Amino acid sequence: MKPGSIIVLIIAVILVIAGVITCLAAAGMAKNNGRDQELFTQYRDGKTYCRKDFKSSDVTRIEIRVPDADIRMTGGAPTSYVEVGNYDPNNDTISTNQSSVVIEKTTGSSAAKFWENGFSFFKGFRNLFHTLTSGKTRGKMTINVYLGDKTSVSLVDVEARNCDITLDGIDLTDKIKVSAEKCVMKVTDSSAGSAITVESPSSKLELDSVTTDSLNVSCEGEIDLVAVNCSFKNTAVTAKDGRIDIGNVQVGEKIAYDITSKSGTVTVDGAKADEGYRKAVDGSDALIKIAAETAQITYTNVKPEEPPAPAETGESDG
Repeated sequence: MKPGSIIVLIIAVILVIAGVITCLAAAGMAKNNGRDQELFTQYRDGKTYCRKDFKSSDVTRIEIRVPDADIRMTGGAPTSYVEVGNYDPNNDTISTNQSSVVIEKTTGSSAAKFWENGFSFFKGFRNLFHTLTSGKTRGKMTINVYLGDKTSVSLVDVEARNCDITLDGIDLTDKIKVSAEKCVMKVTDSSAGSAITVESPSSKLELDSVTTDSLNVSCEGEIDLVAVNCSFKNTAVTAKDGRIDIGNVQVGEKIAYDITSKSGTVTVDGAKADEGYRKAVDGSDALIKIAAETAQITYTNVKPEEPPAPAETGESDG
């Protein structure tokens, strides 16, 4: 073999070894930073989807940190997993550890992020093409979280700029917490042990058959809150304008009320209260506090459904 060929071969071997060491080191760094390498990515209908399975019996927290997204969480699924649509592998991350799943979007150009994270996230030149063109082609992120029956998730925490959130059939032992500049949220057939908390300058909330110890909503601007067939022990809602309509199956017998709207209307159990509705109770076990500037407020106590009477058998004593 010619000396020149031997030199080229030696250089090639050195480069291969260096490449393998670099990849292993980068993978280790990614793992230490919570970035999961076991992600299934596919392209469907011109969009990038990334899926990650997890054991719901181990995960206790789901955290979402994104600017804009359509978020949907569904309980009672056969298996637990998260699927992110319009996924950008260099600006979006799905991090998992023993107790939490974190979905977040970082800032910065896709190309820069590729070179920063390329060794650990490079998945071929087709993916590189999608990465370099992501700023022009990707649409709004969609996040679908499916929870299995044996879930131990206690907390769902969402921070976003604009978000549409749908929660259906989920049961949490602790709370649902949402902080967004603009929030459209629909919750059905779900429960949160301690609280549902929403902080947003502009909110549209639709709650149906939801149970929690405390409903806390803070809205500096316009609100559209409708709750039907719900059960909240304590309610704390503040808003400026809009509509607040709550039908609540109250838990507790000693209920204190403080419901006011400075230049709006207040209706409690079908009766209008021009100056608001206040009722102090010594040793109260529940508090309904709603305050607004010009919002229209309707609060209705719904009686719990009584169990059906036993059916008559039609048999006589004789």
